[in-house]
This record gives sequence, C-alpha cells and structure tokens, in this order.
Amino acid sequence: MHGACVNNENSIKGNLQKLDKKANIINLGYAGSGTLIEYSTLREYFVPGTKRIIFLYSEENDLKNLRREIKSPILSKYLKKNYTQNLKTKQKYLNENLLLFQNDQIKEFKKNKKNKVVKVIYLQKLRKILFSKTTTIRKIYPEDINNFKNLMILLKDFAKINNSDLYFIYSPDFNRYSEKYQNKKNLYDYDTIIKIIKDLNINIIDLHTQLFLKHKDPMSLFPMRSFGHYNEKGYEKTAETIYEIIKSIEN
Repeated sequence: MHGACVNNENSIKGNLQKLDKKANIINLGYAGSGTLIEYSTLREYFVPGTKRIIFLYSEENDLKNLRREIKSPILSKYLKKNYTQNLKTKQKYLNENLLLFQNDQIKEFKKNKKNKVVKVIYLQKLRKILFSKTTTIRKIYPEDINNFKNLMILLKDFAKINNSDLYFIYSPDFNRYSEKYQNKKNLYDYDTIIKIIKDLNINIIDLHTQLFLKHKDPMSLFPMRSFGHYNEKGYEKTAETIYEIIKSIEN
C-alpha cells in the first residue's frame, strides 16, 4: 500500500486518484507495517467523515509482522478499544525525533560506508533478485490466526462506529504463482484468512481470484517476473480491480 518501488503516481493510491479525480484519498500505508501497526495508524490518523476504509492485507508477511507487533508493550494497547496516544496533536515532537533518528542513521551509514560501497560494487541486491526466483514460505502458527481474527473484529467495529464502509483487500505474493508453490494447497493459510473475513461479513476484494487468476500472465505483474512488490502494471491493475469492485458493490 505504501507504493514501494514505483513513483507516487503509479502506486495503488496514485492510480485510484487517476480513476476518481474528485476523490480525497489519504494513504496511511507504510513499508514494514503489519496488521496491528496498520490498525493502530488508522486509529490515530483517521479523518472523521471518511466514507471508505480500504485495508490491504499482504499474505507474504502481514501475519509474521503481526506476531512481532503484538509483543510490543505500546502496540498491544491498541487492542483496547479506546486507547490512543493522540499522535495527531504531537506532530512537532514526532518530526523532531524522526529527524534525530534520521541523522543517526546517516552517521551510521557514513561509519560503515566502505562496506556499503563494496555491496554496491558487487551489486548484491541485484544479484539476489536475478538469481533468486522465489523465497521461503514462512510458517504460520495458530496464535497468529487467532490474533488476526480478533484484530479484524476490532477493525470492523471501528469502521461501524465511524459510519465508514470497510473493504478488506487480499494481496497475493509472488510465490503463489511460482512453479515451486503454485499447486500447494492453502498456501499462506489463504482459505482460513478468507473464511474469517467472510464470516465477519466484511467486504472482501480477493486480488488472487479477482485479478491474478484472471490475468493471462500473472507473473508479468511482478518486477522482472521475480519476487518483489508489484511493478507499475501490477499496481495499476490492482487499483482498477479495487475501483471496479467497490463501484459494483455500492451501485
């Protein structure tokens, strides 16, 4: 949802804006966020009167991130309905501390500049992309599923209290379409996640069945037909699918 690896205008948000130029869209997605951070961010920065909440779930790592996030003393407090840090009123303080953090990161980079330069010369990341067509599937534990379900109940309640229409977007991973995993049953506990959302009567847009399986070449929606975030075409098709399905539901 952040729009990693493409320019802003080619992200999901950017493409949705092209499809509905009058829409006022706020993107709260950020790289590395799992479902609990996403929900917490929504709680902190929600704009009253918002018509739709589009909640994107990435099957590749959102449950893994949730497992880590739920152990956080601060983030776990958001499992209580009325908890807030009132972050919107502390933006100056946040900006100042983020700047300090950024400067520390720059100093650390300069300190290890020699090693960084060596990595660039040997093109480590590019080699990894070119020679690794897939990644290992992470194990999912029963407590991950239970935590996810409880969080979705909170999300649904939050949308209802704020009179917002909630749409859950299931975003599939590259591995699902690779030769190694494409015939694996219930990959990423897909059936379980879909059932939870349907049982909760949350609007669901399943990009796996409603976009990728219908596409003549789903691998072409990934960078160089390899593991990674969707490419520009993938983001474009994702936005078109979300837009058309929401229109059909609301009409």
